[in-house]
Amino acid sequence: MFKRIAAITAIFVCTAVAWAILGSTIFYRTYNAESGLSGRVASTWGAPQAQTPPAITHEWQEERTVEVEENGKKTKHKETYTRSEPVKIDGSRITAALHIDYRQKGLLWFSTYKVDFDGSYTFQNPTSRDLPRVAGSGANSPGSKHKGRVARGIPLARAG
Repeated sequence: MFKRIAAITAIFVCTAVAWAILGSTIFYRTYNAESGLSGRVASTWGAPQAQTPPAITHEWQEERTVEVEENGKKTKHKETYTRSEPVKIDGSRITAALHIDYRQKGLLWFSTYKVDFDGSYTFQNPTSRDLPRVAGSGANSPGSKHKGRVARGIPLARAG
């Protein structure tokens, strides 16, 4: 009777050790391969993306008189340089619809999403005059695939 219990215990212990080794190798291979699989997922279904808010900048020209000494002579000349200041977002109306789509590579499942994004932004002119030149970037910058509306390259009038 004791021999049978010892044999069953030995078989149970050996089987448990074998399952532990098998499980740890699968766990190691799966999560060790994740870095390589992430690149393949990105090449197949697209890389992670981030939506940045739009930004506009008020730019203006300023002149200053500079005194330069050359060969013992002091000369004055005017330099024109461009200054810029960011214009803050006053408000936004943003909608985004997320649709999850799980994708499997190897033994791993990756969460991929389809996003329908739309955004409208308002900017407040911080000065008491119309801004003649405005430069923009962000949601409506060249090469962007988003539908945000941003004042780009147009005068920004002073509100009320």
